[in-house]
Amino acid sequence: MRYQRTIKQSAACSGVGLHTGEMATLRLHPAPEDHGIIFVRTDLSRPLSIRATAAHVVDTAFSTTLGHEGVGVQTVEHVLAACAGLRIDNLLIEIEGPEVPILDGSAAPFVAMIQQAGIRSLRRLQPYLRLIRPLHLGRPGHGITLKPAAIPKINCSISFPDAVVREQQYLYHWTEEEFIHQIAPARTFGFMKDVERMRAMGLIKGASMDNAVVVGDLGVMNPEGLRFADEFVRHKILDLIGDLALAGIPLVAHVTAARAGHRMNFELVQQLMAQPDAWVKVAPGPQGAPAEPHALPAVSPLSL
Repeated sequence: MRYQRTIKQSAACSGVGLHTGEMATLRLHPAPEDHGIIFVRTDLSRPLSIRATAAHVVDTAFSTTLGHEGVGVQTVEHVLAACAGLRIDNLLIEIEGPEVPILDGSAAPFVAMIQQAGIRSLRRLQPYLRLIRPLHLGRPGHGITLKPAAIPKINCSISFPDAVVREQQYLYHWTEEEFIHQIAPARTFGFMKDVERMRAMGLIKGASMDNAVVVGDLGVMNPEGLRFADEFVRHKILDLIGDLALAGIPLVAHVTAARAGHRMNFELVQQLMAQPDAWVKVAPGPQGAPAEPHALPAVSPLSL
């Protein structure tokens, strides 16, 4: 087990929402033990809190949206992935606006915010779920499987008919170093042929080549190209990490995902929480953790 974590000081960013096209300001604040991750819409006449758990998911169409009492926060997956990747368990996230800023389309800006704010180890141990029997959702070649494992990892594969993306696979070992440098910088992506259809659906109003990888008929249209040759599958892992965080507690399992998306990720978390015989919750005993937390391991900062 490890000690719970939060950040040392507050941090903020502003930017446009990928789907709404509206500007928003996001502020991260430290939170105490067992607080969890909670979003607060501060742009309303009465601030509204929404806990980042599967129970508050209201939409998974092209992003993950949390909601409560008719109020939502859209596209939460990238900031939640940054928290999970850096093992931030307790955080108060204030947001002025309906959607988390997309920034550069990856989790890297959120990682940088957390690193600049500093990470603080708290005085209580972090419970986790240990899978004890397999779970499966979907069908062969298009689904997600969870299997018991001593350490968590994600094996993700994607398949697109497009000549640029095609088939890609990546095995993620769930370490902070690997997340920071190999997963967090991977940007969201889309296809030029889908732009008009999605905008007609009221989506991607804030999308541009500044915050997404755009694939056209002749290849990647972004002048800078890709950050990784397999950036597409790495971003799918990023989304999956953010969506799995909606369990509200870390999961130790071997995750195999094939052609999954937000809807399937969410349904997997639902299935996991609905089958408590598939896991055991590992938690500290009644005496709790020792008074003094261990020093945090050194992790090299992200640079792009």
